[in-house]
Amino acid sequence: MRFNNREMMILAQQRSAVFDKEGVLQIKEKQDGLFRKGEVYVPRLFRLRGNLLFYFKTTDPSSEVQGLMVLERVVVELDLEEELPYSFILVFEGEDKVVHLAANSELDRDSWIEHLHISSYECMKMQLESLRDQIKSRTGHDPINNPEPSELPDSESEESAQNEPFLEMCIACDGLPYNSIGREPDTFATIHYLTPPHQQWTNHARTEIVEKTTSPVYLTTIGFCNPRKVLLSTCIKICVNDVKERMTNTMTQIGTVQFTFASDPQDVGHITVLAWHNVDQFEGIDGTASEAVL
Repeated sequence: MRFNNREMMILAQQRSAVFDKEGVLQIKEKQDGLFRKGEVYVPRLFRLRGNLLFYFKTTDPSSEVQGLMVLERVVVELDLEEELPYSFILVFEGEDKVVHLAANSELDRDSWIEHLHISSYECMKMQLESLRDQIKSRTGHDPINNPEPSELPDSESEESAQNEPFLEMCIACDGLPYNSIGREPDTFATIHYLTPPHQQWTNHARTEIVEKTTSPVYLTTIGFCNPRKVLLSTCIKICVNDVKERMTNTMTQIGTVQFTFASDPQDVGHITVLAWHNVDQFEGIDGTASEAVL
């Protein structure tokens, strides 16, 4: 793999917001100076973007980039020898040299290990295959090679016109909590509905995952296509979940909120729901905004 050095330098020195993780780590390096020989731990600034791990000559972001590691075919493990506390290692396939790193705390070490573990293209590919298998097991169709006919884009077809939602909503959150290791959550929302006299919730839809923010705005709109199933008395339940690890589908629920379409707009919390209708089949609602505490 070849890199353009100038482009790599520009990428490494961009503003902090573009990086998945950054901070000061100790890295074990060989020193052959006049007064110091052997391997010692040196503090450097590290920045992770995708599967690229940059490290600088010092802890100052304005210093020169010292090196770059491409995180493919690499295993991240705790350092069993542990010369320094909170240390871990990177073991690259086919290479004898092991990269020794150390964080400033157990919390920081665990956060770096988590980010490095899921940064590789191989990990993303495994996550995609896992999601693909889940969709195939539930629908009987491969979403990539053999999608259902209704999934194919055809805005002019009669079937597409029949599926035009009469009611849609979009969702945003604000002030969600940081997780147990102090990072901003990767969240998605699931939407369920219940129309009396039924007593069982129907799992209706979910949003995309919005990463690393306590105030996500979900671009996926939630549509309701059957006006006979959704009435003013219908209760909507929204659950917001934090994705811990995509490969194993590990997640925790941050909180839930419930409301009906007949609810008056009110300002009482942290989740915002905006709903609007496209036809006159849904009498009595012009569009409503509601906020509630998760």
